[in-house]
Order: sequence, then structure tokens, then C-alpha cells
Amino acid sequence: MTDAVMLERIAARRADLGLLEEQVVKQLAEVRVERGRAGGGRTRGAADQRAGLRISEQGFGEYLSLAPAP
Repeated sequence: MTDAVMLERIAARRADLGLLEEQVVKQLAEVRVERGRAGGGRTRGAADQRAGLRISEQGFGEYLSLAPAP
């Protein structure tokens, strides 16, 4: 493998990692917002309603795929 090929692969991997980092940071921010909503002094019923709405917006199938197997 030539140095040029190796450098190209390294650059491509760094770009992939940069995109992955952006996704993880966004997901972490979303988790923190959702946790804040769920425990932000509101009644549990209101938090449950908001969670239900988000689930329906995201698609119930996607939600089920994240649930642990019975």
C-alpha cells in the first residue's frame, strides 16, 4: 500500500468519524432534552402524553425495534 493510498484512507475515515460524532452529539442533546421534559416538574401524565406523541410521530415500528426482547 502506498503512502498516498494510506493517507486517503485515513482522511476518509476521519471524515466518517466526524459525521458520526455530529450524530452522537445531536442524539445526546435530544436525550437530555427529553429527560428534562420528563422530569421537569410537570405531572407524569403530561410527560407520558408527550412521549406517546413522539412515539407516534417517529413511527411505532421504530419504537418497538428499540425495545428489549421479552
